[in-house]
Amino acid sequence: MNLNRIDRVNTVSRSYCAGEITLDEAYEELKQIHSKQYRRMSYNLATIFVCAGFAPLFQGGFPEIAGAALAGIALALIMTVGKYLKINGFILNVFSAFGIALTAIFLQDLVPMVDMDIVIISSIMPLVPGVAITYAIRDTLQGDYLSGAARILEAFMTATAIALGVGYRICTDRNFTAGRWSVLNLLLGTVGSFVAIACFAVLLECPRKYLLHAGCVGAVGGGVYLFSMDLGLNVVLASFLSALVIALFSHTFARVFRAPVTIFLIPGILPTVPGAGMYRSCIM
Repeated sequence: MNLNRIDRVNTVSRSYCAGEITLDEAYEELKQIHSKQYRRMSYNLATIFVCAGFAPLFQGGFPEIAGAALAGIALALIMTVGKYLKINGFILNVFSAFGIALTAIFLQDLVPMVDMDIVIISSIMPLVPGVAITYAIRDTLQGDYLSGAARILEAFMTATAIALGVGYRICTDRNFTAGRWSVLNLLLGTVGSFVAIACFAVLLECPRKYLLHAGCVGAVGGGVYLFSMDLGLNVVLASFLSALVIALFSHTFARVFRAPVTIFLIPGILPTVPGAGMYRSCIM
C-alpha cells in the first residue's frame, strides 16, 4: 500500500472539482504519481523502530526493547535481500519470521532475562496483515463479498507464513500475562506506540506531513488499549475501545486536514491487530 499516492490523488481530485485545474492538467499530474518518497535505508530504519516501539505495548522492558530492535535489524536485512532477489512474498514472510524467531532464541541464550515471546511478537508486527484484515472487514460490510473474501485469504496466507517461520520456536507452557501496569509502563507503551506507528507509516509511504499525525493516532489507540487492560477489561473489549478511539481520531484528522481517512486509519489501527494472538496460536 502507498498512502502517499492516495493523498496525491485526493489532492488532484479536490483541485479538479474546485475548478483550480483543467482535465488535461489533472491527467498530467496523475501520470506523475508513481515514485516512492523514502529510500531503502529509511524503510530499514523504520522497520527497526516499529519492532522496538511495540515491545512496551506488549509489557516489555528495556531488555525486550533492545532485543526487538536487534530482531528488527535481522528482519530488515532479510527483507532487503529478499526484495533484491525478488523472492516470492509468501516465502519471504516465512524466512523473515524464521529469522526473527532464531534471533530471539539466540538473544535469550545470551541474556536469559530477555523475554523471548515479547521480542518475537513485537518483531513480527511489521509482517502482520493488518491492512488486509482492515480492508477485508470494510469490503465485507459494504457488501463487496468477493473482494472481502480475497482480502481474508490474503491475510490467512500471510498469517500462515508467519506461523511457519515462527514455528521454529520451541513451545513452552509459560504464561505471557504479567501483572498490572504501572503509570511508567503505561506512558512507555504509549510512547512506544507513537514511535512504532509513525515508523510503520513510513513503510506504507504515508506523506511526510502526516507522519506525526498518524503516530498520534497510534499512540492514543495504544494508550486506550493499555489503560483498558489495566482496568481489568478483556482483550476483545479493550481492542474494541481502542479501535473506536482510533476511528474517531482518524475521521477528525481527515476532516481537519482535508485528507483521506485511510492515511490515518490504516497505520493507526495496527496496535489492535492480533499479532500476539497469531503468535500464541502457532505455538500451541
